[in-house]
Amino acid sequence: MIKNIVFDIGDVLIEFHWKKTMQEHGFSEAVISAFEKDIVMSEDWNQLDLGVLPEQEIFEHFKEKIPAYAEELDRFLEFREEIVTPFPGTRAWLTDLKKRGYHIYLLSNYPKSFFELHASKRFDFMDLVDGAVVSYEVQSIKPDKKIYEHLFKRYNIKPEESVFLDDRPMNVQAARQLHMQAIHYKEHKQAVEELDDLLAICFTKEGQSCIYKSHVMSLWKDRLQFPDGDIVEYDLVKQKGGACVLPVDEDGNVYLVKQYRNTLNRVNLEVPAGCYDTPDEAPLACAKRELSEELGISAGTWTYFTEIITDIGISDERVAVFFASDLMMGACRLDREEFIRLVKLPYSQALQMVYEGEIVDAKTVVALLGYKNFFDKLKE
Repeated sequence: MIKNIVFDIGDVLIEFHWKKTMQEHGFSEAVISAFEKDIVMSEDWNQLDLGVLPEQEIFEHFKEKIPAYAEELDRFLEFREEIVTPFPGTRAWLTDLKKRGYHIYLLSNYPKSFFELHASKRFDFMDLVDGAVVSYEVQSIKPDKKIYEHLFKRYNIKPEESVFLDDRPMNVQAARQLHMQAIHYKEHKQAVEELDDLLAICFTKEGQSCIYKSHVMSLWKDRLQFPDGDIVEYDLVKQKGGACVLPVDEDGNVYLVKQYRNTLNRVNLEVPAGCYDTPDEAPLACAKRELSEELGISAGTWTYFTEIITDIGISDERVAVFFASDLMMGACRLDREEFIRLVKLPYSQALQMVYEGEIVDAKTVVALLGYKNFFDKLKE
């Protein structure tokens, strides 16, 4: 059962309209453009959110970056209270959720002086909030998992009983990886509707037990609670996850592997892929290793495409999908149990094999179809 609703603040509960405010105070477009590039949207702004360095030191650094606009920065800081406004429906939304029995929490990247000013002067909803973790307090910013874990620990929150709303996809993904439900906020009406739908249909995991474990997977019996309170047991296959890569050469050929698959009891054609060596191995590192080991290929250019869940009904396996180009051929280094062959095909032929049902592996289908869209965009 969902008990906690966790909100980002900026562009979820409030509008961050710093450009509009600067225009109202008579700043030129040249100044606003410089602020956008070198201050507000720069990596240095993250240092404000992080709260490790004194804010004044960071402000002085901004002035060094755009010395011609040092006075304008001082003026901007004088009216920083005005750069945010709660969205019209925010208070009513949180009030409704509180009446329905949900706990409301905030989890936000926010500079200390800005948050203290805005929370006391601009936010009309703080009396509805049960708790907040703000980046400067814990010196960690989203999507770093540490800031989410601070929230769980401080308020004794179970992530499985919580929903997180944020306007940035990478922060939403981080929450999901920590077992929270999560919604990518795009606009108020969409978020309200998605949250109501989720609250109406979401199960809650009450517990689980492992009934089998091997070096590649484990089988679990999960105890779930329906939204109406009934209890049911589901089976879950936990797997390491990994990465795959579609290598494409300068002539438009793709390089696949042909190997025996016990699940089909036949030889199958797939993109190079493999499991993570360690739980914290980066997807790109895994993809590079597998391409080198299986095909003896290295690549000068790597493009991340997406992450898929291969069998969402029963397994938690996630596979990151990459494209690789600027290929360089070398010697492969197969594992003892790997008996594979390299297959070089024109991309158009491989794609036709998907349409004709000859290529059926999910990650390979996604990679080939995804590259078609990617390749078409390159031609534009």
